[in-house]
Amino acid sequence: FFFDCLLDVGCWLLANVELDTISWSMKLLLGSVIALLFARSIFLPVISAKKQSTSTHSSNWAVILSSSRYWFNYRHTINGLSIYKVLRNNGFDDDHIILMLADEYAVNARNPFPNTLVQNGNKSLYDQDIEIDYRGEDVTAQHLVQVLTGAGDKTEKPVLKSDRGSNVLIYWTGHGGDQFFKFQDTEEIMATDIASVFRHMYLTGMYNEILFFSGYLP
Repeated sequence: FFFDCLLDVGCWLLANVELDTISWSMKLLLGSVIALLFARSIFLPVISAKKQSTSTHSSNWAVILSSSRYWFNYRHTINGLSIYKVLRNNGFDDDHIILMLADEYAVNARNPFPNTLVQNGNKSLYDQDIEIDYRGEDVTAQHLVQVLTGAGDKTEKPVLKSDRGSNVLIYWTGHGGDQFFKFQDTEEIMATDIASVFRHMYLTGMYNEILFFSGYLP
């Protein structure tokens, strides 16, 4: 109540008093009121939203995609595997992670350390515990759409089986540009296609909350 009264006084001063006619102390008070107005406008909606949030979910799912081939794109698979390891180390099981890697650099002839994929000299991210669901030529725009919409095909490869209680994380790494994302330098998926996929997921109740991001991990 006191806070609201102080803000009402400040608003009246701002509307009715010329700054050149008031003392230094009054200007200081007025500045404080303005700061309170700003703080209230920023923080109270956030606090209120947190109090009202009762979000619960029943399961966690993830789709991780590295869409690039060729040795010079080694870093993209490292990006995908880094996310994969973070999820596995924090309680995700492989049945709820769909991993799509366009190239297996661990067995590439240029790899000086066969059967390993390392980041900044750390322990290999590629080991016997990794389950790759789509690899090589199976990493396509069509298969990605099928994975995200839960459609599947006759190959019976895994797809999202999420529902209204699921939180879904989607991570992509690779090459792209304005309004498009590339697959192995042979095809592209457009922003409009991605928007249609997300709309389908929303309308068919495939998630409670969804996080989609793409980029380079240092």
